[in-house]
Amino acid sequence: RGLGFIYTQGHPIYISSQKFRAIGRGFIGPIPSPIVIMMGIWLFCYFILNQTRIGKYVSVVGESQEVARLSGINVDKVLIFVFVLEGTLTAISGIIMASRLGTGSPQVALGLELDVIAAVILGGTSLFGGEGRMFGTLLGAMVIGTLVNGMTLLNISPYVQMVVRGLVILGAVWINMAKYRIKR
Repeated sequence: RGLGFIYTQGHPIYISSQKFRAIGRGFIGPIPSPIVIMMGIWLFCYFILNQTRIGKYVSVVGESQEVARLSGINVDKVLIFVFVLEGTLTAISGIIMASRLGTGSPQVALGLELDVIAAVILGGTSLFGGEGRMFGTLLGAMVIGTLVNGMTLLNISPYVQMVVRGLVILGAVWINMAKYRIKR
């Protein structure tokens, strides 16, 4: 993001290509193309995580890096894979957002990181690692998306929305901590 601010000097860049804009604004049949892209990526990641060796390694490393190392898993390679995949998916998200808005700006999506964290925690992923399911994360994202969209449609102040999202994150973290204490 910092490099984006340096490159653009904080100014948005207008995107005039209609083909590029169709990525975020188009439809595939009756379904908006961003939804189709998201579901395709979700299915791809679900397959990788549940049907491949690297997916199993990711789960083991998430549970305990030490156990993974002792089991002969190259933890560094697994972590590099995860970060490269995460970076690629983030880039795809940025492309979709830029195509929806018709502009590229480093100021777009400030604060979305917290929505993503809230969705993942609401979906059941443990803050302590080793626990989480993709379907739960999808449901968490739908809950956060519905909450944010509903507050926007109700014309609730952006400042109040930030407080509500913060409270949702605190609630999710509290539930996560309680589950962790019960397990121990």
